Amino acid sequence: MSIGPDNDLGLTARGVDSAASGDGGCGGDGGCGSSGGCGGACGSEPSGGCGSGGACACSAAPAPTVRTDSVIGAPRVSSAPRRSSSVFEVSGMTRARCIVTVMNALERLSGVESVDVDLVSGGVSRVTVTSSRELEPEVVRDALDEVGYTLASSPLITV
Repeated sequence: MSIGPDNDLGLTARGVDSAASGDGGCGGDGGCGSSGGCGGACGSEPSGGCGSGGACACSAAPAPTVRTDSVIGAPRVSSAPRRSSSVFEVSGMTRARCIVTVMNALERLSGVESVDVDLVSGGVSRVTVTSSRELEPEVVRDALDEVGYTLASSPLITV
């Protein structure tokens, strides 16, 4: 690594007479600007040294870096509730209005976050319900019966 004004890494004290002398533990014979020093004058800091209690700031140990984003190997703890997705088969749906009716009926159930419908007109349609907890098939069946549709099977998939 080369040194000099063009390659200064910001460690050199600015606006300080580097020819000043004095010891103060600043790593050299005549001051901080001498061999191995930080370039400032001893006593240029209020503490009497070059920044860290009489010793050159550049020779002091760097401050430890603390990561606050994660700890490697530590288990992740989430306060978010666990989500569940269930796929149901529903019969009796024929058009877009049926989709809206089924979605509205199921979205009113406690814990339901979203409802997606894959319409098979006149056949058995697939309805995917995402919720904060697993839904009981009887609750889904009752909600569909109330609006005129039939739950053809228990959940096909629950994740």
